Amino acid sequence: MVSVARTTPNSGLRPEIQGLRALAVLAVVLYHLWPNRLGGGFVGVDVFFAISGFLITAHLLREVRSTGRLSLSRFWARRVRRLLPASLLVLVAVGVAVTLWVPSALWAQMFQEIGASALYAENWQLAANTVDYLARDNHPSPVQHFWSLSAEEQFYIAWPILIIVSLFIARRLRRINRRFVIGVVLATITFTSLAWSIWDTRYSPASAYFVTTTRAWEFGAGGLLAYFAPEVLGGKVAIRTIVSWLGWALMVVTMFTYSGLTPFPGFAAAAPVVGALAVIWAGSENLTYTPSFLAKIRPVQFVGDISYSLYLWHWPLIVIVPLALREQLTAPTKIVILLAAVLLAWGSKVWVEDPIRAGHLAAARPWRTFATVGLGMAVVVAGAGVGLNALNLVASADQAAVQRLIDAKTPCFGAAAIDPANQPCVNPALKDTVLPSLTSSLRDISPTWTTCQTNQPVATECVLGVKGGTRVALVGDSHAHEWLTAIQAIAKTQNWEVHMIVHGSCPFSHVQWMGSSGQVDPECNDWNAAVDEKLASEAPYSYLITSMRAQTRQTIVGSTPVAQATLTGFQASWQPLIDRGTTIVGIHDPPNSSDRPKGCIIANPHNLAVCTKAQSVALGSEDYLADAAQQTDGAVEVDMSEYFCAKQKCPDVIGGVLVNRDDHHLTETYATSLAPYLDRAIAAAVAKGKSDIVN
Repeated sequence: MVSVARTTPNSGLRPEIQGLRALAVLAVVLYHLWPNRLGGGFVGVDVFFAISGFLITAHLLREVRSTGRLSLSRFWARRVRRLLPASLLVLVAVGVAVTLWVPSALWAQMFQEIGASALYAENWQLAANTVDYLARDNHPSPVQHFWSLSAEEQFYIAWPILIIVSLFIARRLRRINRRFVIGVVLATITFTSLAWSIWDTRYSPASAYFVTTTRAWEFGAGGLLAYFAPEVLGGKVAIRTIVSWLGWALMVVTMFTYSGLTPFPGFAAAAPVVGALAVIWAGSENLTYTPSFLAKIRPVQFVGDISYSLYLWHWPLIVIVPLALREQLTAPTKIVILLAAVLLAWGSKVWVEDPIRAGHLAAARPWRTFATVGLGMAVVVAGAGVGLNALNLVASADQAAVQRLIDAKTPCFGAAAIDPANQPCVNPALKDTVLPSLTSSLRDISPTWTTCQTNQPVATECVLGVKGGTRVALVGDSHAHEWLTAIQAIAKTQNWEVHMIVHGSCPFSHVQWMGSSGQVDPECNDWNAAVDEKLASEAPYSYLITSMRAQTRQTIVGSTPVAQATLTGFQASWQPLIDRGTTIVGIHDPPNSSDRPKGCIIANPHNLAVCTKAQSVALGSEDYLADAAQQTDGAVEVDMSEYFCAKQKCPDVIGGVLVNRDDHHLTETYATSLAPYLDRAIAAAVAKGKSDIVN
């Protein structure tokens, strides 16, 4: 029987843990650079979580055993010195790079996320964005990867507090061993988080990926290993070899078999977590025939040493370099990025991480660490705030400029420049004008997008326009909502009281819409049912105006053709209203813009005429709602395409006005300029519909 050296967590640097760090960071980096080659590389983050849970819990339990208590200030000061200096350096560098090379149209999102990352709340910021319709199509942020660091910092705050609470409970219950109480508390939190992770991944997969509550169990699993089995697995080398191989295999297999379609974290995250913990439990001493033995070689140890800094630096380069070069990353550029990330990681470890971790702050009282790093955090947050404030000033200036042009009744402004009844219409004073500017374009939006549009299965209603006027309903998804500004202008002249009920990504229809999982979307269908009930219980409307993003979803129709099923679905929603005298007005979906962000406008500020999209492409999607309006008695279609496209081209800028704020939503400014033409088109369509009925 071969004797095994029993290595404890406090015996120094463990080669297998460095090897795990190297594997984890390389998996994440390669996944971000070549996602099609390593579809499950994102599980490297879960490996990091398990390692952190094991090491931190082992450290805390050792302190409890030796002193009977925990010093939160000393523990947090050590964590702060270890993690925050390098992360704050990266955030400062990213802020400078965003200012220099990122299009100003993206600044609002990126400065907001830099501030959230400095406060270690980026994971909650991203989770909020996943349920915020206006943020769902955000460009990847150069600090998006700070979500995992945020979750880790939150663990470092909460976990020792839980142990202190356990010690307090044990003191109050004098007959119960404190170690037992600690185990019960930590296990309860871990398994509760696992259960929540499974549930939330099933029902809210987008936000579940980021939030701490669905990830806490991964840290907790490492903590429980430190609690129950702090030493390396005893027994024959053969047993440890098998356990080690199984652990490495679990992690590597998930890296190659998982993908963005894998429900995650939930059950799926257990494989890489268990794999990492198996490798830690097996150790590396006397294991010659496992990858843990290879973890001892110098290159692997080097990557393990710089793993934290490499994680910090690689993602900002991946996001910012193509924006700076204004081209997609090529294979050679990706290799340069990888080498640059390694060099930056080595430099920040040698010149930032190590000196601060072992420098004068380490010998000083904890409050000096908190004060120093707190000042750094304040500088980063303040810098992000300055950037956001500058954007607010630009947005205010844009609004004032638009209002001046409207008040002056500027010829050919906005949709007037493309009005077929007023051609040619060219105003030289508007040449090279783009309002709103790209810097504030994403903010050119009605406040109702945050106050009235819901993402819940409830029929939230906002009443606008002229109180007591002709009752008009605006119902549908965000592509119905984007017409609101024009409809509000019409309401003033036509004496309309507008009742708006909108839900992001949910057209007003009885069609069984599919969600992102490929299954029936219960939220959208529940919202439609709530809208049906609400409309049936209220006084009839003269008009119900609706629209939807063309070909926004597939339907669950079995063998029935999609077009026929969609027609039937719209008619089922509309008919009860038509029977009560309401005219359904279905507005054809506007064209999509040429790209997002407006790279063409940035590259051609003095030749905006080249920034167009072919009409056949921009309007190429089948608009089932418009088709249904054409084929339903009591409904009319309104097609405003001629106010977006002319001569087979759909410009990005019309009459000095930016048409779309993103790739498929109108700016409020352009929607406002459409008001007189939409008013005329609705009146003409309704008159024609009544004429057709009479005839």
